[in-house]
Amino acid sequence: MTKVVHMTSVHRTYDTRIFIKECGSLAVAGYDVVLVAAHGVDELADNGVRIRGRGISRQTGVWRRWLLTVPLVVRIALAERAALYHFHDPELIIPALLMRLAGRKVIYDVHEHVPAAIRTKHYIPRALRLPLAWIADRVEQWASRGMSGIVATSPHIARRFSPERTVLIDNFALSSEFQEARRRVPYAERPFWIAYVGLISDEHGVLQTLDAMAIIAATYDVRLQLGGNFANQAIEDTLRGHLMWSRVDYHGFMSRPEMLDIFAQSRLGVVLYQPTPNNVVTSANKVFENMAAGLPVVAADFKTRSDVIDGAACGATTDPTDPVAIAEVIGRLFGDPAAADAMGRRGAAAIDSQFSWESQMPRLTTFYEHLIDGRARPADSC
Repeated sequence: MTKVVHMTSVHRTYDTRIFIKECGSLAVAGYDVVLVAAHGVDELADNGVRIRGRGISRQTGVWRRWLLTVPLVVRIALAERAALYHFHDPELIIPALLMRLAGRKVIYDVHEHVPAAIRTKHYIPRALRLPLAWIADRVEQWASRGMSGIVATSPHIARRFSPERTVLIDNFALSSEFQEARRRVPYAERPFWIAYVGLISDEHGVLQTLDAMAIIAATYDVRLQLGGNFANQAIEDTLRGHLMWSRVDYHGFMSRPEMLDIFAQSRLGVVLYQPTPNNVVTSANKVFENMAAGLPVVAADFKTRSDVIDGAACGATTDPTDPVAIAEVIGRLFGDPAAADAMGRRGAAAIDSQFSWESQMPRLTTFYEHLIDGRARPADSC
């Protein structure tokens, strides 16, 4: 059995893409999969993935992660003596290059457009963001040439790297996970619930959703089912002080079954990411998850979203900064439940036929086989 190690110093242990999709699917495919993460203990997960995290605690600050978490993650990963190492965080790039120099085969999984993301990091002084973004771009481009391979989560990201060593593994939804959620509650019997489950930050449009709810609350008994962690105290204070907070059911961090239960009872999902440089060019896993659950989706009118939603006729896109426009779209869907239900069904069908994680797994395993022993050519990058 071929052993592969996934490494993260930033993401949560049970991250959807890393743990559920990639590691879980690789275990099913017959790999001996180890995930090294800030987990605190070592354990064997139900999906067959061995988690190595004893002694690694989660660190919130960048410097604390660099000094405490990164060295532990790398040391534990190397002790596994795997055939392939697959890492998920830019802060692991330099250690990964050292691993390459030591003869290890290493994949960099690029989740976001890193230079674009740096331009909106609130903890970086505004005057330093552009120069740091430029430096990050150059370092990432230089370092990528030393990696065994690159995995990109969107076509835009894939185009930043050499096609000879890059494979596109889209962040689609795991179709099999959402089948029961589609059938649980008939659409016409659902309350006027809006669902958002994910990180709650200034960039993710929850404030704009509440502003839109204030407009439609006189017509519909609307409630927001909100799941996830607050990115910082400021956004939590802002949202809790909002007039519409009384219409929010806040669930905190949600397990996957809890999320699916909320989706199964809601009328629509919102993915109103704000127009930051990174959000505009990256695909949104949350769009695909809402579609997979059979929910019509109200999303930002970025091309990366509208191509999917308009193409599948499974919801509506709008200006994510404009509460009036958002309210108009939500009110239209609430007012025509038959049309909204049909949108949700088309979205679920599109996941099954075009946008399922199951369609991406052969690309990943083929890429692994190519890198490990050259038995197959890598999948096309785009």
